[in-house]
Amino acid sequence: MMNRKISADLLFYKGKWKTGLAIEVSDQGKIIQISDDLTDCEFFAGALVPGWINAHCHLELSNLEGRIPPHTGMAGFIQKLATVRPKGTNGPTAIHSQLQKMYDRGIRGIGDISNDTSTFALKQKGAHPMRFFTFVELFGLDPNKAQYLVESGIKMSTALPSGEASVSWHAPYSMSAELIEKIGALATLNNQPLNLHLLESSEEVQLFSSGTGPLADFLKHIGITPLPDRFGKGDVLDFLLPLLPKGIPILLVHVTELQPAQLERLRNSGLNISYCLCPGANLYIHNKLPPADLFDPTRDRVMLGTDSLAGNWHLDILEEIKLLSKHFPTLSTETLMYWATQAGADFWGWQDLGEFEVGKQPGILGLTGLQNGRIYSDTQLTVLA
Repeated sequence: MMNRKISADLLFYKGKWKTGLAIEVSDQGKIIQISDDLTDCEFFAGALVPGWINAHCHLELSNLEGRIPPHTGMAGFIQKLATVRPKGTNGPTAIHSQLQKMYDRGIRGIGDISNDTSTFALKQKGAHPMRFFTFVELFGLDPNKAQYLVESGIKMSTALPSGEASVSWHAPYSMSAELIEKIGALATLNNQPLNLHLLESSEEVQLFSSGTGPLADFLKHIGITPLPDRFGKGDVLDFLLPLLPKGIPILLVHVTELQPAQLERLRNSGLNISYCLCPGANLYIHNKLPPADLFDPTRDRVMLGTDSLAGNWHLDILEEIKLLSKHFPTLSTETLMYWATQAGADFWGWQDLGEFEVGKQPGILGLTGLQNGRIYSDTQLTVLA
């Protein structure tokens, strides 16, 4: 087949909106040339952007769409999930269907969370054109079980392609200090990234600050009595930061309750921190958005995710961008485009994804319905390559 040459009103290139450029692409989607030669071009009336990176997803929960009502709060969501997850049906079909929908919506790479092996068949080499990195997620508050849990996680991760998985954390309220440290040591040994749900809810803040609230009640309900000493002592970062390994890339997810002083503390911690925002999931579960405008695009590494269909209306990065664009008008669309594309690709070292560059194969998405280069609720997506 012949190469294609595509131009548009705008092109997201090197972190900026550009005009007067064309992309020549092979029939396999590899970029052959980017130039200002617009002769013999297909012209797209809108903007061209690279394929999205969904930096935080729970693909294995795809069969739970609509099973948990919105606005349950964190403890309510966990309780509902424990009830509906064992009764979920049609798991493999739903997983495959939602993965294809994500691909059709322009997502080309996924940072996925796994508590079981239900998604592993689709993550084998050549099984799907999507790129994956899987965090095999562990949790457990009993320090005596930390080593067993890590060994179980290692065994589970070996079923995935080498270099495409790591044993990782869940959240600071669900892990013993011993488990946190052992996972960090393993990641340091293997030079692997880690994922952590942090400051996701006001209930988590209340648990650490006073030892009370819905999460405290839930932990007691499942037999965690007395509560670990860390709860009721203050800021979660006081407990957490001394346990985290330096040097290893750490992705902090949600951070819905992050405060300016905490962000500054994380910036000065000496840790290799990045952030993932999942605004749709935060609205679904907590009816609250993350403080996206706290982040400085020149200082903070931020990316976007969808979380799961158990706690979101969609697995669609464009919808996440629309939410942030609507509610945070000071955030430029160029910043949101970078968060949705290159930031995630760089985090996982996916050198063929995330940006328009010769030799890369990031996918080409066409966006219509922009106004002065900004995303709005009626912006639509077309997959062009």
